[in-house]
Amino acid sequence: MQTRRFGLLAATVTLLGWTVSWACDCAPNPPPKEALKKASAVFSAKVVKIEEAGAQRSVSLEVLRAWKGVEEKKLVVSTAKSSASCGYGFQEGKTYLIYAYKEDKAPMLRVSLCSRTQALDKAEGDLKELGEGKPVVEKGK
Repeated sequence: MQTRRFGLLAATVTLLGWTVSWACDCAPNPPPKEALKKASAVFSAKVVKIEEAGAQRSVSLEVLRAWKGVEEKKLVVSTAKSSASCGYGFQEGKTYLIYAYKEDKAPMLRVSLCSRTQALDKAEGDLKELGEGKPVVEKGK
């Protein structure tokens, strides 16, 4: 009887064309130094503005310190709008330690919920392992 009910439910779902959405599924993060090697850029930055377009967010940042891949004081990264799509939940005015990645044809660096990106005030362990980084200043100053 149970098998028949399950079969009926599966047939109903199939006939109605329902789809199942999956939540973001991340592999465990590597240690900070290994994550630094794999990332395209690692830096600390304050979120200045967040703009949404479709399923994506563009996050404007003021870079404070860099460990890899960043030389500009102002930078825009992208992330998915939804955490179910592994988008990182940046908040305006907050400061983060960001591990970003360059995708082949993407115009900007990408940040994922699956990276080691985290609020700067929670990143003591990463900062201790990564060291001081270098300050980023505006060009021409």
